[in-house]
Amino acid sequence: MTFRKLLKKLHPGPDQPLWIDHDMPAALWAVGDVHGRMDLYDRLERIIRSQTPEATIVLLGDLIDRGPGSRRMLERVLTPDARLQRLTILGNHEDMALRFLDHPESAERWLDHGGTEALADWGIRRTAGETLTALRNRWQACLTWEEHDLLRRMPLGRRFGRYLLTHAGAAAEMPLSAQGKAELVWQRHGEIDDLLPPIDLGDRIVVHGHVPGKVIRASGWRINLDTGAWKSGRLSAARLFADRPPEFVTVA
Repeated sequence: MTFRKLLKKLHPGPDQPLWIDHDMPAALWAVGDVHGRMDLYDRLERIIRSQTPEATIVLLGDLIDRGPGSRRMLERVLTPDARLQRLTILGNHEDMALRFLDHPESAERWLDHGGTEALADWGIRRTAGETLTALRNRWQACLTWEEHDLLRRMPLGRRFGRYLLTHAGAAAEMPLSAQGKAELVWQRHGEIDDLLPPIDLGDRIVVHGHVPGKVIRASGWRINLDTGAWKSGRLSAARLFADRPPEFVTVA
């Protein structure tokens, strides 16, 4: 079985929308993996407000897990703001959380990959001998309808003009039009420095996270904004323009 077939077996087609198309806003920001680091996100949002008082912010997945502020990150996205539009993309950690909600007895690995820290932000800790289903039921009882709905409706990607925003990037060996959750959410394309672009990408640029690095990596057709915020204490973002190169910001 090939790696892609294995991924598709483990992570079949999405319940979420695949792509959502947007007009290019006056100010567009993409933000790397926050992983519950609300302290860093607050600093970044203050910078965004100071530079572009009205803006669209796209969080590139993995808002939750590992850091201490998973619930607070979802609440921030759900809080209306007259000047900031906050949009999300499905990350592999949101996907693991959804699998825990749907099939807890076969999704224990989420707890070992940041889910334990996420549940703590809802005030939930697993007790001795507690079954995974019982733990799921306690979390489900704490989740608001809005939080649950937000997780369920995160798309796999968003398109803004020449920019394609996904969590994991895009695979090289197949058309972008044929790629789904395995390629856009789970595969670790960012580990390959000389990865070829999808054959139907054209002159568009893929902006993603998922594979953490010490610095922002912008190379050719892709930009990786994941600087490992939960562990490194550095959260990165890019302001994306229709007619000139991006501008990058990292907070620590």
